Amino acid sequence: MKYIEPSDVLGESLFGLIMVLTFTLGAGIALGEGEETAGTLLIAALGCNLAWGIIDGTMYVMNAMFTRGRTARIFAEVKRAGEPAALATIARELDSTLADLMTDEERSRLYRSILDVVVRTPISRTRIERADIYGGLACATLVFLTALPAAVPFMLIGNPQLALRVSNGILIAMLFGLGYQWARHTNANRWGTGVALMFVGLALVGAAMALGG
Repeated sequence: MKYIEPSDVLGESLFGLIMVLTFTLGAGIALGEGEETAGTLLIAALGCNLAWGIIDGTMYVMNAMFTRGRTARIFAEVKRAGEPAALATIARELDSTLADLMTDEERSRLYRSILDVVVRTPISRTRIERADIYGGLACATLVFLTALPAAVPFMLIGNPQLALRVSNGILIAMLFGLGYQWARHTNANRWGTGVALMFVGLALVGAAMALGG
């Protein structure tokens, strides 16, 4: 997506799948209490995913502001400090990323260039930006949309028990598909990652159910 990173897309999708699977698998356990149980819990799952989508979207906006605010604070710290202290601050922030990629001399030249840029860059007050709102909406939408495929079998299949099994099968397949796509961004084995994420997701769902989630 345009406004959020692939890691955010994958993370929000995984979170949404775990949430709705917790409800649908719970519905399977309680189905003997009445045929309406599955449909009722599915509606609850859709509502829960919508609510958590809104919460996640809000947290995305807050985190984006925090990240920019932290950058602005570091810029201000560098501007106030003398050159040795300013370079030390820049090194503190970047050494962990660049130490294995560049020599000490190369990093030193880069940090001096960064210092020149920071000194010339004005510092603005941290505010909510349009991209933050769009990113938050994207996160909320992803969490909610992951619950929709679970509803389709109940619209097409008259038997609630069969519809629930098909719904759970779809969601488990989506876990595999999510892992398969994740591997594209992590240079991992696609089939192995798909299977691994499927079992990890089911384990997390089991933990959530066991703990009353």
